[in-house]
Amino acid sequence: MAAPDELFCWEGAWGLPSVSSDCLTVLAYAQFAGAPLKLRKISNPWRSPSGSLPALRTNQKETLSRPSDIIIHLRKQKFNADYDLSAREGADSLAFISLLEERLKPALIYNSWVDSKNYVERQQLETLRLLRGEESLEGGEELEKEVRREEEVETLRLLRGEESLEGGEELEKEVRGGEEVETLRLLRGEESLEGGEELEKEVRGGGAGEGGEERGGRREEVRREG
Repeated sequence: MAAPDELFCWEGAWGLPSVSSDCLTVLAYAQFAGAPLKLRKISNPWRSPSGSLPALRTNQKETLSRPSDIIIHLRKQKFNADYDLSAREGADSLAFISLLEERLKPALIYNSWVDSKNYVERQQLETLRLLRGEESLEGGEELEKEVRREEEVETLRLLRGEESLEGGEELEKEVRGGEEVETLRLLRGEESLEGGEELEKEVRGGGAGEGGEERGGRREEVRREG
């Protein structure tokens, strides 16, 4: 008896067998058709035969990556979930699949990656868990801060047009300083802030004595303007 085909898919989360809609498509079809696949759930696409997920490695060592190609292969192996459908029902099935791909899939992508609330509270941390290969993530606010810091450093890299950023603590101070200056700009209602080192000292609240009193007065002025 020939060895079963191997199906490589993203691991699951939120009660689903996989976090990928394409993987869910193939998994559902294989179950409906009764295809005896050897399932391998992974969190690193580079560990799949094609470098992407889903991926099917047939017993002839052929690799398929597109869900439609995988389903066609299963049909050729006599695992056809549409076997009992009439010609009209088959046409309706294709039309329904097209409708889902055109209308529902973009909504799922938006909900997962664009909607800020869902992305921050669910998608972001769960994706980090999968990429780290951990069963669960602990750390609460500290973990969320770590994720946000990585995003801020990446944003700074893009703004600078550099391939990579290095600098450890100094870079982190620069990112935090940028956040604080932006907050001050919003409170003042100004389009931009200028002042270099003096402005940075004002934001960080360094020093004491007369300078400290002066900065305290500035903060009070900012609060009144806000």
